[in-house]
Amino acid sequence: NHGRVENMTGYRGTNKGATIGFDAEIDNNIVGIAYSNVHSVFKFKNSKNNDKELINSHVVSIYGQKELPKNFALQALVSASKNFIKDKTTYSYGDTKIKSNVKHRNHSYNAEALLHYNYLLQSKFVITPNIGLRYGKSRDGVYNETGVNVQEIALTMKENNILSGIVGTKVTV
Repeated sequence: NHGRVENMTGYRGTNKGATIGFDAEIDNNIVGIAYSNVHSVFKFKNSKNNDKELINSHVVSIYGQKELPKNFALQALVSASKNFIKDKTTYSYGDTKIKSNVKHRNHSYNAEALLHYNYLLQSKFVITPNIGLRYGKSRDGVYNETGVNVQEIALTMKENNILSGIVGTKVTV
């Protein structure tokens, strides 16, 4: 029972999708664009009703890398996504089961910038420390639950903004 909390619902998810894109090298710098379509299915554990959430995402990304003097480089990425979300839930009221359907949209925007330095160690290894910032904004649309006559839920739009710092190191042989 390690790591499990009773009466707590978890989930299992699968993702399938495809990405198409291209990039170009201009004066030892890279600029690119990509489109991704991802289909996700999340099934909730500890649910006897086969509750699940389906998400279809469309993501457009623009990215680049600029070589700077003295082994420094700057990487940047900007992406926008539109997500179509369907929730299917079954509520039990005594012996009665009622199916609920929710459809709503989510928009998200992300930006990331990394500065890194390539350090050659003994002609065998390249150590690349990096530092950067990541910003994400996610906006859920308004939705109404349908199919439930007993207690239907209406949610207003909500928005999340996250700014985080990035520090790391990559070692290449």
